[in-house]
Amino acid sequence: RRHELSEEQWNKIKKLLPLEKKPQGGRPAKDNRLMLNGIIYWLNTGIPWRDLPERFGSWSSVYSRFRRWTQQGVWEKLFTALVEQDIVDETALMLDSTTIKVHQHGSGLKKGSTKRKPDEAGVDDYEGHAVVDGLGNPLRFILSSGNRNDICLAKTLLEPFDLRGKLILADKGYDSDKFVRWIEKRGGMVVIPSRVIAKHPRTIDRLIYNERHLVENLFLKLKTIAVLQQDTRSERPLFLLLLSLPQLCFGYLDGLHTHS
Repeated sequence: RRHELSEEQWNKIKKLLPLEKKPQGGRPAKDNRLMLNGIIYWLNTGIPWRDLPERFGSWSSVYSRFRRWTQQGVWEKLFTALVEQDIVDETALMLDSTTIKVHQHGSGLKKGSTKRKPDEAGVDDYEGHAVVDGLGNPLRFILSSGNRNDICLAKTLLEPFDLRGKLILADKGYDSDKFVRWIEKRGGMVVIPSRVIAKHPRTIDRLIYNERHLVENLFLKLKTIAVLQQDTRSERPLFLLLLSLPQLCFGYLDGLHTHS
């Protein structure tokens, strides 16, 4: 079915989800696969929870499962497990960011208002910062306020990784002598074009640099998810879920895809 997991995809993650029945007993919980399929359907269509198709059972059960898993940190654990269990291309790390616009109705604007005060610009928007490997697989994601420059979180994004022998690809927004020295000190090879105003522009391999489109593709995939185009003040766990699903559905193994 459209927007639902295949058997192969389900087998890949079913052991990563919480048990369906509480240890202390009680009424049996709804099937995890059914609940996850309902959540995926909501993400892809952007419809109100109450309008979920009847095949997923009670919409409130799907919503409750989503909220409970969010509160329990399930999406973070799922994302981490998917990264750890799959083959990661270790030749390169690519980083980038994108602005995530909050819809007017989720931005705190008064009804009928379309403008912010000058000092409020960007307050309710988010900046998504991501690192992908040489195949475009997401490895790390940080959500920040929308008024922070790319370079502010560059070191934080790369700190968990061993940079020795790896190509580090990023656009001009990450061109900083201090950041470049930090990468080179850790054994990384910088593929970041210099700003126009640079006194001593560095030479980079443009063919290698063009591979940076893989991290841009990640953001393009995320922005096609319908729920991000809705009235939402999204939380970090939701974005980790959105990252986990592309990683699962566009995946590392044999071009896995959800049914469409």
